[in-house]
Amino acid sequence: MSQGKSTGDKPHGRAPDAPLWSVPVAVAEIPETGQQFRLAADETVRTAIAAATGLVALPRLEAGFELTRHSRDGVRVLGHVSATIGQNCVVTLEPVQNEVDEPDRKSTRLNSSHVSESR
Repeated sequence: MSQGKSTGDKPHGRAPDAPLWSVPVAVAEIPETGQQFRLAADETVRTAIAAATGLVALPRLEAGFELTRHSRDGVRVLGHVSATIGQNCVVTLEPVQNEVDEPDRKSTRLNSSHVSESR
């Protein structure tokens, strides 16, 4: 299964400790065969993340996750995150763009009714 989502929760009006970008998934709703997500943060989310992390710009932020059930109430998460970031050169202070490509990361979450893909 594959789902495309353009955003998660909007950063405005959120609790101070809430993630800037999240897409909660109910563990009970994940099929036994697993579920895939392809996500792209919208401009509002990217702007909030850039401001919170000191980036000049964050023109692209994408993620892909595969969720599979693990035991009765656990989830195994395999994910990949990529982004285009804008920051100032530490020597010249000129703006530069860099590509970030984080390889697949695996995580297992147990005893939780929701799994959140965030940041």
